[in-house]
Amino acid sequence: MIGGSFSNRITSDELFKDLTADLVLSVTLEITHYCNFCCAHCYGGYERNKNDLSFEQIAGIIDQLHEHGTLDLSLTGGDPLTRPDFCDIYQYAREKGMFVSVLTNAAGLKPEHIISFLEYPVSHLSISVYGFSPETYDQVTRTSGNFQKVMRAISLLEEHNIPFELKSVATKANKREILALCRLAEELEVPFRYSTKLVPENNGCLDVLEHAITPEEAFWFEQNDEKRRQAWERGAANMDLYHEDRNCRKSCGFRYLCHAGDRDATISADGTLYLCLNERSRGYDLLSGTIQEGYEAFIKIMRDEKAPEGYKCLACPDIDYCDHCAAEIRLKEDFDFGNEPTCQLARLRHEWLGANSETQKKE
Repeated sequence: MIGGSFSNRITSDELFKDLTADLVLSVTLEITHYCNFCCAHCYGGYERNKNDLSFEQIAGIIDQLHEHGTLDLSLTGGDPLTRPDFCDIYQYAREKGMFVSVLTNAAGLKPEHIISFLEYPVSHLSISVYGFSPETYDQVTRTSGNFQKVMRAISLLEEHNIPFELKSVATKANKREILALCRLAEELEVPFRYSTKLVPENNGCLDVLEHAITPEEAFWFEQNDEKRRQAWERGAANMDLYHEDRNCRKSCGFRYLCHAGDRDATISADGTLYLCLNERSRGYDLLSGTIQEGYEAFIKIMRDEKAPEGYKCLACPDIDYCDHCAAEIRLKEDFDFGNEPTCQLARLRHEWLGANSETQKKE
């Protein structure tokens, strides 16, 4: 019997983790800085006029990822469909045998994109939607006429039976239309998910946060969304692997309590390797190095960076209810522990669950 006694045998999950420990299995690749929207809440808007990698450079990165064992590749931006050579990039990755996802606002969807998705089925097509009316769409995206374009794109995808999901983010401008978007997804019979959280721009600018809804409003959404509420209830009870892993990392005193860099990574449209989408404080230049070198000499080391002395999140009583993000904390140099919106939302969850548990005991 391999592995000795039953208690000492390695599980299939452990074996898979061991075999893939040195691989970057999932990568988010930004193929352009440009976006046809100009959303006020965007964390990467300041980069929109930067130069992008050429097709040859992107193909070279995809070659390296393929050789390194990457299975899942997510193409994003900016908006990836704005690149004239999007279909060439998409097909190149698909021909390497990768599962390719596309994250887009869909306003720039063209017939050639449909043809590519039909010839090379997309693994996951995620469409960001920002309202359920032209007026709200114009306000959030700070452009005009895109609501109609997105609705036409959705109809086109449905017509050709190309599966997709809808996702959104609740802001001050569109918070009253999130439920309408949920109903739209139900009518279309497609998945829908949304976030109630905004993060600072990757350069540290906090202006984005002016458009965020309050913690109380975010908690209202969660109270009225059974799936979201159950998700953080399970997390608080350590009933999922994510929170088990986070507790392990917390006990070790690591700064990053999430899965960032754990066999995944982000590559920006200028060829910089990052730990994740939001962690841009340090990066590794892939134009002067390789994926293997970047992962070994940068990602692994950064992922296991110890938290600084006095890092209050590690001792916070609300941490099990929190959407803790070390990258976000880095960006907020004036982080006000306990009064920051993320902290307030975690406290509301904790208080609600405690009060609800007491009520159930009395009943």
